[in-house]
Amino acid sequence: MLDSGSKMEMFQLIFGIILLIAVKYLVFQFIYDRNRRSKLSKEELEFDKIRSIYNQLKKNKTPKLTRVMKYANICTFIN
Repeated sequence: MLDSGSKMEMFQLIFGIILLIAVKYLVFQFIYDRNRRSKLSKEELEFDKIRSIYNQLKKNKTPKLTRVMKYANICTFIN
């Protein structure tokens, strides 16, 4: 039978494994995203900012108005 000390050790082990996997995932995502962005042209980088809105429109969903207005104001200042 397990005593209370080994239950705590098991909890710490499981928590540590989950934390390690999460950190590795975040680091991998950071490196992958940075590598992906370094290969994009200037136009593709600009489009990357509004890609989420584009994907919602492509799926016939309505994006939030505040999100659209945020990018509409940016485009107004650029042009």
